[in-house]
Amino acid sequence: MLRAARDLGAFITLGSQGLIKAGPPLVASNRSWLVNPQGQAQGYYDKVHLVPFGEYVPAPEVFFFVKAIAALGIDFQPGSRGDTLEAGGAVLGPLICYESIFPELARAQRQKGARLMVNQTNDSWYGRTGAAHQHMSTPVLRAVENRVAAARAANTGVSCFVLPDGRVIQATGLFVPAVETSRLPLLDLPTLFTQTGDVAGPLSLGLGVLALSWSLIGRRGPQSPSGGKGGKRPPA
Repeated sequence: MLRAARDLGAFITLGSQGLIKAGPPLVASNRSWLVNPQGQAQGYYDKVHLVPFGEYVPAPEVFFFVKAIAALGIDFQPGSRGDTLEAGGAVLGPLICYESIFPELARAQRQKGARLMVNQTNDSWYGRTGAAHQHMSTPVLRAVENRVAAARAANTGVSCFVLPDGRVIQATGLFVPAVETSRLPLLDLPTLFTQTGDVAGPLSLGLGVLALSWSLIGRRGPQSPSGGKGGKRPPA
């Protein structure tokens, strides 16, 4: 890959296992490397949102038996939220695999200057099911939320480009060898979502609870002195 970047005179991102020094020991990470046109490793991004039971075991004292049967056998170390890569003046926001479903990760990268989202993923788990297409739709949301383009490379498809307005172009099929190139805009247009985050969800929930409470109070109606609902008091 180093030689390919040098021969092409281009930046290349590629996935591999990384190593992080955590005190004396070295721990593993799920890493996206950036190789520059000189054939040198220029930087890397470590996956932040790891897959439970796939890349780490939560509550290991309870699920102690998982590592004995898992293919990995070790826990990956997460990276830092908001990390970006710079390729020839273009700031990239890497999202590894299912990280594209988490809006807070792309937003943090956009706040640090990312103008192109890059989603690298292994979708072979999904086979030829609709899950591969569903997974492909998530970078569309991240692109629209932050008004940036996205490039997606999936080992078995669907690979594609996403424009800042959410249009998907040059999408490949599943299990079809393909090479696609495109010129993508590197916009720098702050959006309300980038600036404020997901306020629409909590606001909608709060308004819904308020409306429900108001409806329940209205159904009860005014109470009479005798404890019943409105109307005349019964004779003694």
